[in-house]
Amino acid sequence: MEQDEGVRSNGHAMRTAETRACLIEAAIAMFGDGGFDAVSTRQLADRAGVGLAAIAYHFGGKAELFEAAVASIAEYCRGLTREVSDQLEADAPADPAERLTRAVRAYFGVLFGGDEPQSWVNFLVRCSIDTPDAYDTLYEAAFRPLETALAVNLAAHLAVSPDEQEVRLRAYIATHSIVSMRTNREAFLRHLGWTDLGPAQIRILEGIVTSLVHNALMLKPAADNKGNGDA
Repeated sequence: MEQDEGVRSNGHAMRTAETRACLIEAAIAMFGDGGFDAVSTRQLADRAGVGLAAIAYHFGGKAELFEAAVASIAEYCRGLTREVSDQLEADAPADPAERLTRAVRAYFGVLFGGDEPQSWVNFLVRCSIDTPDAYDTLYEAAFRPLETALAVNLAAHLAVSPDEQEVRLRAYIATHSIVSMRTNREAFLRHLGWTDLGPAQIRILEGIVTSLVHNALMLKPAADNKGNGDA
């Protein structure tokens, strides 16, 4: 009998998690496309394939569902950038310039090698325009740790303080040179006449973006960077 109750309990927990996940995915897609005010709870429920009451039951309302969507993407972004930040904070390689070079490549791989849907990118961009408080949360999760780690390493490379405005600005430009290519993916695909980003296109893009970032960080191109591009 206790085993049956445990099975029912586990089944309920799984259904609850699935419903919440469906609603959060619907919220990310619809809020990203139209903004918070343009989307109704009915539309969200229909998109998620659940009853209207599910939003109130699982989240309390549309605002709380939006907050859950922000929290979900923030947590995802922390995971994406943690490995890159860890590389910059590691003791090896000892040369901060080499750590910066490796981190730039790793961050490019994170943004262009993942399988996150475009709706997640759209949601982040929409928040930057419509909801500053939500974007602050996403910014602190997705960008701040990396910008800080870049600034510390660049400052060590240049033998200056990481608090210097130029150092912080260069770290910001380096980070968002890569980010902008991801958030404006459709625009540059159209500009170049590409229909998608395959391995060949990504190699071309990585080489150009890495060169731009090296300039922003005042680094000389690494000797093995050419070999990497020719592979």
